Amino acid sequence: MLLLIDNILSVWLALVCWWLAHQNASGNEPLGRWIATGYGVLALLVMWNALFRNVAGLGGYLPYSLLLSRAVLSVVLSLVAYRLYALYERPGA
Repeated sequence: MLLLIDNILSVWLALVCWWLAHQNASGNEPLGRWIATGYGVLALLVMWNALFRNVAGLGGYLPYSLLLSRAVLSVVLSLVAYRLYALYERPGA
């Protein structure tokens, strides 16, 4: 049951990443294409993690894939934070 829920959440997260990539790529904000690319890579890595989790012979690659996913997520969120910092005024500045 837990594996089924994990697989459903993986597909849902990949779809959310796809939608966020679509939204960021179509705008004119700075770093939008880079952020969109990061979301796309993250969606692919989430699906790879699901594959490694479900196929018995590939389980040894799961820790490396999870580490790479976390690194990509950190870069994407850092780019989003920098973009928000650059676009919007800060109160009292």
